Parts: sequence; C-alpha cells; structure tokens
Amino acid sequence: MDSWYPIALFIHVTSAMMLAAGLGIMTVCEFRVGSAWTLEELRRWVGLADKTGKALGMIAPVVLLSALYLVHLRWGFGHAWIVMALITFLVMAISGRALIGSRLYAILETAIAAGSVSPDVRRMIEDPLLRWHPWVRVGVFTWLLFLMTTKPALEGAVLSLITGLGLSVVLGVMNRSADGRAQSSRAYGSK
Repeated sequence: MDSWYPIALFIHVTSAMMLAAGLGIMTVCEFRVGSAWTLEELRRWVGLADKTGKALGMIAPVVLLSALYLVHLRWGFGHAWIVMALITFLVMAISGRALIGSRLYAILETAIAAGSVSPDVRRMIEDPLLRWHPWVRVGVFTWLLFLMTTKPALEGAVLSLITGLGLSVVLGVMNRSADGRAQSSRAYGSK
C-alpha cells in the first residue's frame, strides 16, 4: 500500500499547483472587478471568475482526496497542522463560492440591469468583504504552504496563521491606500 505514496504525492502536489494557479486567477479577477468602470469590464472579469471557479470546483476535490489519502498512509489525524489545514481548505472552498461568487454575480446582474456601472453598482463593488477577500486568500494560502512544508506543532501552526493573516492586513492596507489614490486620480480625470 505504501508504494502508492509517491503517486498520491505527485497527484496532490500537481493538483495543488493547479489550485494555486486558479486561485491566482480568481484573485486577479476580484481586483479587476474592484477597478472596473464599465459594464464590459465587469462582464469580462466576472465571466473569467465564473469559468475559473468551475475549474477550481473540479480541482479542489482532487487536492482534498489526495491529501486525505496521504494523511491515511503516513500521518494520521493526530497532528495539529493536518487538522488545521483540512478545516481551512474546506472553509476556503465553501466560502469562496458562497460569499464571493454570489456577490460577483449580483454586481454583474445589477450593472446589466442599470446598463452601466452605476453608483449602486460601485457601492456593491466597494463591499469590504470583496476588497479584503483577495488579501486574506493570499495570506491563508501562504500559511497553508507553510504548514505543508514545515509541519509545525499546534503553537507553530497558530502563530503562523496569525502571521499569515497579519500579512493579509498589511497588504490590504497598502492596497487600499494605493487604490484610493488611483480612484481619486481617475475621478478627477488625471493620469
């Protein structure tokens, strides 16, 4: 049975790389929706997010099943990093589609109904959850990679999670400052 470990590890790492690529695309889509000023821009980026989300929906179970198989073969569930990684993976998978996907669709539908990126649509785009989610995803995904490579005990796993979330906040604050400057430049017609 242990002879399947290298194959399972290959499947897990390869599918995790695909997942990372897909999450990168989703992150770009969320940022681009946040800076969209036309209906066409919204259609383009929400459409790409939708296609990417469907692909992620096929990749995520492969990542999860291969992870569970690896845990079964070598590790067991008695390690904090494994339990925390699995819970985080499931929360990210469920929340991404339910919280973010539904908001992106609502933004697009409202913009289509209005025929433009109206003030109501702009308010929906400025939803704090949509603005912070990409940064939280980056921090949490970085944390998951840290868990996979270092396999810390509970204290290290919790401390590294706090660090990953702290990274998210720093990046988000830096982005909000730059984004605010860019939006005021655009509002006043300067380049």
